[in-house]
Amino acid sequence: MASQGGRGKVKNVRSRWTQLTYGQLICAYRHCSLSDFCIDGVRLPIASAMLRFTHSNEYGIMDSRGVKHTQRAGIKTLSIRAKDGYINDTKENIDKYYSEYASFLKAEANSLTTARVTFPDFDAAGNSIRASFRPCDIEMALFKQAI
Repeated sequence: MASQGGRGKVKNVRSRWTQLTYGQLICAYRHCSLSDFCIDGVRLPIASAMLRFTHSNEYGIMDSRGVKHTQRAGIKTLSIRAKDGYINDTKENIDKYYSEYASFLKAEANSLTTARVTFPDFDAAGNSIRASFRPCDIEMALFKQAI
């Protein structure tokens, strides 16, 4: 992924991290903080992926693929690079992650849950179940639309 979004300049993010970085990651997890996940070389899409996988009932990944659909529909108004649609690393975009993007994902998931729409999934034991939508499931639908 180092070649995506201009990250080619970051040779190895892990080599830049120190023992303090691990504490920062734990703090970011505990506070559900997107900006705290943006640690030395980690940009917004990857930080949002960390937040999505640690708090999937609340958040989704904010990357250029999903943004294409929501930007065009006027759901989000993120600052993006014109040439490739990559999300700029700005405080405004971090704020809009919560105020526009995550709230959109939650609203869509809640709407489907209220309408009793479910999808086939598996529980932790591997049993087939019908699951309600979470914000991360809405984000995955946007991602699949972009592929």
